[in-house]
Amino acid sequence: MSGKSSKSNMLLAGAGIAIGLIVLSFYYTSNSGDDQVSENVGTQPEIVTKENIPKPELSLPKTEKLAANDAEFEALKASYIQKIIAEYGTVIEDIAVQVSLKEFMDSLMRSYPERGVALFEAVIRGAFPELADAIMQAIATMRVYDEWLLDNMLSLNDMNLLQQRGELWKKREELFGDDAKKIWSEELTAVEDRREVLQKTVSLLDQSHDTTMNERIFILQTAYDEQYGETVENAVFDSKGVLSQVLFGFESVQSELKAMSNEDRQDEIDTIRRTMGFDEESIADLSKRDQKRERRWQNGYKYVDERAVLAETMSGAEFEAGVKALQVKYFKHEAPTIAREEQDDFYRFARPRVYGRN
Repeated sequence: MSGKSSKSNMLLAGAGIAIGLIVLSFYYTSNSGDDQVSENVGTQPEIVTKENIPKPELSLPKTEKLAANDAEFEALKASYIQKIIAEYGTVIEDIAVQVSLKEFMDSLMRSYPERGVALFEAVIRGAFPELADAIMQAIATMRVYDEWLLDNMLSLNDMNLLQQRGELWKKREELFGDDAKKIWSEELTAVEDRREVLQKTVSLLDQSHDTTMNERIFILQTAYDEQYGETVENAVFDSKGVLSQVLFGFESVQSELKAMSNEDRQDEIDTIRRTMGFDEESIADLSKRDQKRERRWQNGYKYVDERAVLAETMSGAEFEAGVKALQVKYFKHEAPTIAREEQDDFYRFARPRVYGRN
């Protein structure tokens, strides 16, 4: 890295809305607002701030005990119910507090893949029976928002700040209504500054074709650590997962991966994940998922090629029958889904292929 210190310094001077948006989608878990537009804030009801929302600091036992013994499940549930009531009982009616419990749910899901969701719901229903349905719905709605952010990172990154804010608030209010202003309640200068710094980094790395993969990873992680390393949100934010998604979205990274053979590409993707901090078990699982997706894409490309041939040689009912036969041939039980998508002018294999992500 020393040979390119001047370039690294230049890149580290900036930042990407792509990361900023995802970081801020998790930022509510510590009850700090992100980029509330001042024009959208009227007279607000009293809100809970990061200073008076307690964070769940719950010690999770080993997965094996929970999975092997129902008595352990019940004991753990009872313990968590007491802790959740003690930590959240006085503020649980605030929607910002309710969505902040998503991180607790995610922690249980990571520790207990088989029963984490059931444990979380049992704890919430035991602790706050009258609000349990509302809490579960609030968390589910926030997941929809998080997925929307990931799906729209690139288009949001192409917008100016005013457009970005407009789109963010449009989606927030679509999902949460008036509660959106309670969840994202403060315009924090520090948050805005961090987002602006990250914006340049991501934008420059996106086009950094003369930078090595290790340099990109180092610069991206360093930029994130410098901006968020000592913040509250970093304590609850799984940075490596989202940062890897951002990295795989770079045009510079995709151009290199696209030029490789499938085997070499998978080795490179595994190395990237390893460098970014994924453990070997996760790398192996993600590699299997990548190869499953690769087979689906290759199958889809063959379908697209044969469909194009039919389009040149057939028309009308004959063409429609030929396409239907191709869909059955290549997609089996998924053929009706493919047909409905194409009726709506959506062609899934015409989408951009993003190695490491889809």
